[in-house]
Amino acid sequence: MRCLQSVFAIIVLITQVKGQALDTLSYPEVGKPMPDLMIRNIAYYPKKQAAIGDFRGKWLLLDFWDIHCGACIRSFPRMNRIQQKFGKQLQVMMVGVQDPENKTKPLFDKYREGEHLTFPCAFDSTLAQRLDLYYMPHAIVIDDKGIVRSIVLSIDTGQIREFLDGKSPVLEQTYRRMKDYDTIVDRRIPFNKNKPFLVSGNGNNDTTFLFRSLLSEWNRNIQFELPGLNEAVGTGCFQVLGATADWLYNYAYLGASTCEPRDTVLYGKYFDRPVLEIKDSALFKYSRRYCYSLIRPSAGNSTKIMQEAMQRDLMNYFGFHACIEIRKFPYWRLIAQPEAKDKLRTKGKGAYAKELSPSIGWIMSNHSMGGLMDCIRRNNPGRDRLTNIYLDETGINSNIDITLDCIMNDLDDLRKALKTNGLDLVKGEKEMQVVVIRDGGEN
Repeated sequence: MRCLQSVFAIIVLITQVKGQALDTLSYPEVGKPMPDLMIRNIAYYPKKQAAIGDFRGKWLLLDFWDIHCGACIRSFPRMNRIQQKFGKQLQVMMVGVQDPENKTKPLFDKYREGEHLTFPCAFDSTLAQRLDLYYMPHAIVIDDKGIVRSIVLSIDTGQIREFLDGKSPVLEQTYRRMKDYDTIVDRRIPFNKNKPFLVSGNGNNDTTFLFRSLLSEWNRNIQFELPGLNEAVGTGCFQVLGATADWLYNYAYLGASTCEPRDTVLYGKYFDRPVLEIKDSALFKYSRRYCYSLIRPSAGNSTKIMQEAMQRDLMNYFGFHACIEIRKFPYWRLIAQPEAKDKLRTKGKGAYAKELSPSIGWIMSNHSMGGLMDCIRRNNPGRDRLTNIYLDETGINSNIDITLDCIMNDLDDLRKALKTNGLDLVKGEKEMQVVVIRDGGEN
């Protein structure tokens, strides 16, 4: 009797100790230390069992699976790539939850041989029970200090790289049982399918997008904004307000809305109005102005990448094909008589440019030839804009002093004033690159 009482006491004690151990272990929490549990029955690893604390100094990816989880099994090659790529910094440890028929290990062995898997796998249902896991897939990311960093449905090499680089990627969280899933669903932000996503909080905050492209019509109640495309490279945000369609195409293919005389990279090399080769040119709607916004990830950004994204947008928006071709265009050449260089060289008495009277003549002191060309161009846009290219071919590199006593927008009168200064505008023809726009069905 006394013996039976002793045995009973031992059983009660063991049950209490076991119960206390299970009670003190709870579901892992992100940001807190991972419980230092024992992983048993490990295959394809130097040890048959190891404590989670044994992996300190190295990241640990615990990935729980069972034979009924197709997503788990499909992840084996991905987990293998993670192990091979980050093996010096991270250990992948698959944990197979045993089934009553004991088919888990034979199944893993088959995949291991067929997929040439290199990571170990523990066949330890007890570990899943101690962590109170009932839903698969279930991956726990533990850093080299033993802190739980994430508990997720799945993870890939890029996200592991972010963790190792000190970042915190946003991943899809997993859950323990169906009631946890129901709780997650109840807390989700509502979405109205009849309204645009991320507008006025529909589905989430309107700043949570990763990529956004938007086109709207501009009106005079909206401010005018024509930034440089290079300004968007660092931020990944390019926004134009009040641009015509041809300006949008120039941004996308040339990198600027127009080619100004002061722009030594583009001016004279690119014609700044697209050539339309479409059946109905009225569809291009030159008179309409637009607001365009492109926001994309800033990492790895460049002007070229922004332009390519904008090109795709314009194709989607307007349906036209566009490309850059070389064509011959008429232009005006500013030439100089041999004596003009010394005659116009600045005396260096101040630097200014002002009209003699509205639309009648200009006087310039210590001014660049580029400034003169800009003044000529702005006052003589050309009736069809096909003669709006004025190029300086004088060879004068110094600043100049010049007075143009004429009606600036009268080309004949302007040429007379230029001739008195040893200069002249003559017609020429030049090959330039230009954006060519065609109907969507053509190359």
